[in-house]
Amino acid sequence: SGATICPFMLHFSTLLMARFPHAFRSLLCATLRFSLFLLTLAAPAAWAQTPTPADPKPAATVPEIRPVSADDFAPTAFAADTGAAAVVLSDRGHVFFENNSAGFRMRFNRVRRVKILREDGLEEATGKVRLYHRDGGREEIVSLKGAAWNMDGGKLQKTETKSGATTVHLSEHLDERRLTLTGVRVGAVVEISYSVISDFFFTLPTWYFEEEDRPVRRSEMVVEIPDFMDYGFERTAYRPFAVEEHKPMSSNALRVDGMPVKGNAVRWVMLDAPAFRDEPFLSAATDWISHVSFQLRAANMPGVGYRTYTTTWPKANAELLLHPRFGGVLGDAGALTKTAKALRTSEPDVTARARKVVALVRESVAWNGIESLYATSDVGDLLRQRKGNSADVNLLLVSALRTAGIPAEAVALSTREHGTVIEEMPLLNRFNYVLALAELPDAPGGQLLDATAPYAAFEMLPEGCLNTRGRVMASDEARQRWVDVGSKLQYATFTTGVITPDATGGTKAALRTALSGYAGQRARTRADGQTPEQLATHYLTPAPGARLTNAKLTRPTDLTAAVIVEAELTEAPEAGAAPPKLLFVSAKDFGGYTENPFRTPERRFPVDLGAGYNESLMLEVTVPEGYEIETVPSSMSQRSPDSHIRAQFRCTPAPDGRSVQIQSALLLSRPAFSPAEYPALRQMYAAIVAKHAEPLVLKKK
Repeated sequence: SGATICPFMLHFSTLLMARFPHAFRSLLCATLRFSLFLLTLAAPAAWAQTPTPADPKPAATVPEIRPVSADDFAPTAFAADTGAAAVVLSDRGHVFFENNSAGFRMRFNRVRRVKILREDGLEEATGKVRLYHRDGGREEIVSLKGAAWNMDGGKLQKTETKSGATTVHLSEHLDERRLTLTGVRVGAVVEISYSVISDFFFTLPTWYFEEEDRPVRRSEMVVEIPDFMDYGFERTAYRPFAVEEHKPMSSNALRVDGMPVKGNAVRWVMLDAPAFRDEPFLSAATDWISHVSFQLRAANMPGVGYRTYTTTWPKANAELLLHPRFGGVLGDAGALTKTAKALRTSEPDVTARARKVVALVRESVAWNGIESLYATSDVGDLLRQRKGNSADVNLLLVSALRTAGIPAEAVALSTREHGTVIEEMPLLNRFNYVLALAELPDAPGGQLLDATAPYAAFEMLPEGCLNTRGRVMASDEARQRWVDVGSKLQYATFTTGVITPDATGGTKAALRTALSGYAGQRARTRADGQTPEQLATHYLTPAPGARLTNAKLTRPTDLTAAVIVEAELTEAPEAGAAPPKLLFVSAKDFGGYTENPFRTPERRFPVDLGAGYNESLMLEVTVPEGYEIETVPSSMSQRSPDSHIRAQFRCTPAPDGRSVQIQSALLLSRPAFSPAEYPALRQMYAAIVAKHAEPLVLKKK
């Protein structure tokens, strides 16, 4: 299952990744993602394998990074990149270890060069370096400088910037150093270089070979590891490397007793990577961008001896439960204790009791919008402030459930934007959210609960949480396990309407859409900041020029009930125009589809909806006096081989010819679809969009 690379004594193994709430998702991502890990294993690993990318080119055939020249300003040099605001010409990172007064430290050097093509690419003139600090340790930036090149009068002019950097505090443990270059304009080439020293050895900087919205001509990462340090690395590559080589370490920056330390150097180079496009229905983009990341597994440091850093999920679980901002706040319901305890006797139905506990926590503490694995304050302060992050809220929910006599555990997970947790790598920093898992009589395996979203029904998780699986962090090892984080609820919409064209060429329509499941939650949230007129415009898609009146919103307090948006639409005839001989009515102008969300003909990544979709439309068109039906759009019915993608359209005249019923339905019963299924999904959307644009034609008698 892999090859052994000395001196690490580690094996390459392909791991299953991105476990989704259903078994299909696990299989889907296991066959899509090419991830290699260096793992310390006593026996060959039995992981499912995927094909290896094309063989890298010999290092000698890949030219070195050249200086900035007039070639970088030739009009034809970027003809293929007109859609980009900027192009990364080169980006090189180098990690190595060096001596200091305490023994040794890690140094990370980076040089990044970018060509600016448009105004919105001028943000590249500011270099940003994030610096971590914790428990007295701190990353330090020892060099941050840059330069800008412009072509003036046929001559190449260079402007250097070596001072003026500022520091921005981002969070409790994270600062950002920023330097804005002078002399930067559209067409310039900018280069920013920096050097960071760090005593944090457990993880090395993650390197991304592709970038969102930026083509990358050349990306290179070199990592030099001394013999006495044992790192594993995850290499996720969706494009072939031009260079991938392992050779003896060349740096002499690290010495022991005056003698250079030997080690191994690994170098990756990727060339001509197109801009990564964040396509619709894609979970964390960083999951799908080619990258390499590192984790310290063991060290045999001079004067210290051998120490292993390899952990297991039970060990990680124990660490988390001992943490004062996780396990330290569990079990304490604070001022909610009395109310929660009273529910044991006042509400004998366990599920109904759990509903009341969720409502109690929501009423007591509001979510501040910050996602975190760790609470920020103790329960007393939290309840006094009445606001906290996701861990504050949901760890309190676990405590309140337990106080109410309902067995519950905390579940750690990574949200969709944060990325996929690799279950074979027990790293707590992969998590950024907490849910509660309650034991309920009608929920085999437990019911996942969340108290952060005010408009979510009891069994509804936030959309951002619908991301593969979460880890139950329990004190009893037998209860520690992975649980699917998914939902049986769908994005459900049902639009109805009565459309009345008239002989003058005008049209009136009364439309109503019912939104339930995740569509209903979105509508409730949207309604906080929009008027009924704005909501009706968003959901009923009136034709350009149509006047929307009498908009009405019905938002039931019962969160399982549908949100209703209603409005009347009026299309006035052209002033002074004679009565038209033909009248046209298309579903797209009355709540139907106007465009296909899947525009690209091919897709390398899965379509991850989070939950299924169920969207229906039913319109009644009245034929005005003096007109008759001329053309009726043909019916359409399509489905995928497994019936998980279904689209239907039907246009049915009444027997007396005085009305026509237009019906449409689109059902996506799975939350995820593979790239192999993408063409069928795209084609089905295209078919239903085309049908909604196809007009019903009424002819003057």
